[in-house]
This record gives sequence, C-alpha cells and structure tokens, in this order.
Amino acid sequence: MKTIDPKTTIDTTDTLDSPESSNDNGTCIATPDTTFLLGHREVVRYILGALRHYHVERQDLADALAEVQVAALEAARRGRMPASIAEWKALATTIAARQQIDRLREEEVNAKLESKITSAFNGTYAQATKHGVSMRTGAMIVGVGRVAEAVKTLGLWP
Repeated sequence: MKTIDPKTTIDTTDTLDSPESSNDNGTCIATPDTTFLLGHREVVRYILGALRHYHVERQDLADALAEVQVAALEAARRGRMPASIAEWKALATTIAARQQIDRLREEEVNAKLESKITSAFNGTYAQATKHGVSMRTGAMIVGVGRVAEAVKTLGLWP
C-alpha cells in the first residue's frame, strides 16, 4: 500500500490482470490510476497560481485550468502516471507554465506580424492614392521601388 495523503490510499501491488489501472506502461506491475488527484484542491491551487503568474485574465482562468488538466491527463496516459499529489502539482504546473510561455510567444509573433502587414498596407495605399491607381498597381510600384533601391544600394547591374 502507498499512502498519498491521510485520507487516500492506493494499492500498488496490482498486477496486469487488474482492470482498475488504465496505465500500465508496459511494466509487470500496473501503475495505479491516480488521475483523480488532478482535481485535488492543492493541485488546482498550484495550477491557478502558475496561470496567475503568467497574467492569465480572471475570466480566462477556468478555461486555462481545464486546458492544463486535459494536457496533464494526456501526458500521464502517455508517460509515467504521477503517484502523488506532489508529482501531479509538478507535472501540471510545468504544463501550465509551458502553455503560457507558448501563448506569450504567439502573441509577440502576432503583434510583429500585424505591424508588418499594417505597414505594408499603408505603403501600398499611399502609393495607390498618390498615383491614382488600384491597390494592385500600388503594390507593384512599392515592389519595383524596393528592387530599384536595392540595385542602387548594392551597385548591382546585370
């Protein structure tokens, strides 16, 4: 028997014949299914703390918590099942942190992309209105101008 907390006990002597475990990971002794611990208030509190650390908006916390819990379940099913609340806290907070870092990177990339697209549109629009032509022709003017500038700067001539 392995004690998780004073109220919860898990029998770790199950063999592969036991249908109780959903994650054996190819071992001779089945890993106990401790997925119920993912909903434990301490684990949830740690996940929410990690999400708040990465400035997740209050109205988005419930969705972010659910995403972390699903990802933690998937990770536990693919790899070694966490055996204690401490292991679930470590796994879930690591996943929460990585998801939020990915979100922040994506926001940064999208901001840069929006800036470039807006700048390109404004340049095309300015040329199109200056010459009284369509946006397509304005884009061609901008493109040919950039090539001409590169040739002039680099001193290239065929």
